[in-house]
Amino acid sequence: QALSIRCPFWKRRAADILDGLDELMRFLVIRHKSLPLVGPPAGWRCHGDDLPKSFHLTTKQVLDVIHSDWKVETSKGYYITGRLNTSIYRDDCLFDGPDPDQPVRGLRKYLNAASQLFDPVQSRAELLSLHSVETRNHTHRSTAKNVNQDIIVAAWKINGTLRLPWRPSLPELTGTTTY
Repeated sequence: QALSIRCPFWKRRAADILDGLDELMRFLVIRHKSLPLVGPPAGWRCHGDDLPKSFHLTTKQVLDVIHSDWKVETSKGYYITGRLNTSIYRDDCLFDGPDPDQPVRGLRKYLNAASQLFDPVQSRAELLSLHSVETRNHTHRSTAKNVNQDIIVAAWKINGTLRLPWRPSLPELTGTTTY
């Protein structure tokens, strides 16, 4: 009872302060991608995702998984279908593009959005190239040590129809994705 606020005026002010702090924290989490967050909430696991997470894979192994996600034989990559091998991604990973103002944090959230964006029958996503680039003396954020880190770059082209009521068609767009 010592922690309860009896006065309605101060009770409301306390609630306003807590609401303001909640709004501020949500803003910081969304806008500042470098904040170290504790692991993902349990609800971020993808529905039906029973693949165990893979750790300590070689760059070649990761390249092979990403290449298979692009479905080269059908030109229906995960940008179109929203289906990818979730074992190489953290459940709370950050998808920072193509719109940097609308980053998506969370594998489940991204896959739900990606699977609903394009009409899979009338859309194509073609992988043009996939290669790794080694960066030297990159300072790792969590350990503050200099490490060599491989970055994987995929070049692609995409076109298709969006799942919106007026069914807009996108012209052929080319771009890159950095993993």
